[in-house]
Amino acid sequence: QLPFVVDIKFDNAPEETTWSLLQNDVDLLSTLGSFDRSILSNGFLTMTRCILETGTYSFQIDDTNGIESPGFYRIFSDYNLLGVGGVFEESETTQFTIDFSDRSPPVGIATQSPTMRPTPAGCYDDFNFRFYSETNDNDNNPCIYLRDRPDYHELHCEDPDIAHYCRNTCQTCTSSCADNDNAKFDFEGKSGRDCVYVRVRMTVDIEKFEPRFCAEGSNVTINCPESCKLCPE
Repeated sequence: QLPFVVDIKFDNAPEETTWSLLQNDVDLLSTLGSFDRSILSNGFLTMTRCILETGTYSFQIDDTNGIESPGFYRIFSDYNLLGVGGVFEESETTQFTIDFSDRSPPVGIATQSPTMRPTPAGCYDDFNFRFYSETNDNDNNPCIYLRDRPDYHELHCEDPDIAHYCRNTCQTCTSSCADNDNAKFDFEGKSGRDCVYVRVRMTVDIEKFEPRFCAEGSNVTINCPESCKLCPE
């Protein structure tokens, strides 16, 4: 089986957002039940389900009036990023295939070292990094394995590889030059952008988004200098 993870950052109207993970018209995720969903306003929700068989899957997220900044979503299979979305109108769908017969062997820190990997830009985790943990006897753990397990930080974040590549999770960004995560700014004609919006997209495809976001003098470079690699290492 493989874990499927959904991260959703809601806008100020969470009751308008629904989502599904379909295989053969069967929804493997269900929307939230009956409780006051206003508590999720501008909040963050993570859901995990296990995928048990080979097949084609379709993740769909819907919002009655379209999700607005600072809202976004990310989906992972086996902790590998499959898709990410920011502001959208009404609906977005991501289709992917899981094949249990053709899985690559995991990469652990025993076979990789910091000198063989590029330094991640800015103060966020390297999505490609994997490490071994005795807590689950698995050498294919990503940084997000530690995200919701603060009790594991002392055990793992003393490892120089993990501290280096999971710098956001391990809070090893020591430079006084840092992103201002409280700032809201205009960018490309849109208001309410922030450094989280920038980091999500830079993490997915830095070659595509770095030239777009980090032009000299832009609001992004002013408010998010670390993500734009303007801070000394």
